[in-house]
Amino acid sequence: MYNIENFESSGYVVIKNFLDQHEIHMLLDDYNNYCSQHTIVKNYPEAYCSSAILDQIKPKIKNLCQLITDQTSITVDTVIPKNLYFDTSWFNAGWHQDHASWFLFQDNQNHLNFHLVLSKENSDQSGLGLIPLDTISQYTGELEH
Repeated sequence: MYNIENFESSGYVVIKNFLDQHEIHMLLDDYNNYCSQHTIVKNYPEAYCSSAILDQIKPKIKNLCQLITDQTSITVDTVIPKNLYFDTSWFNAGWHQDHASWFLFQDNQNHLNFHLVLSKENSDQSGLGLIPLDTISQYTGELEH
């Protein structure tokens, strides 16, 4: 299955090959065909995944959520289908912090974001930089919870 051993302490986990090649091609086709006509944000290229594609990959995401709930103190029992495509070749934010979950639930402890890289120019880079929870105090000092 998936190795989530350090997930709770670091705040993230890398799962290589979470999607198989068929699923990746299916999502890329969806992005190229469906999303070019369904961009939802005018300031940068972000578009929803089609519901037909979402229905095919949602069980895999729900299974991982259940594993995290079973093996950590994090409770993930709701999947919010905001599944977006974001094309970083069109827009570079420099840095970004997701915040919508805080406005919706006032709880970031039991909220997960999945960052699934479908295509990348440089295979040695993920296109995503993270500051792990277990080292964040090196950069911020002690934070109150």
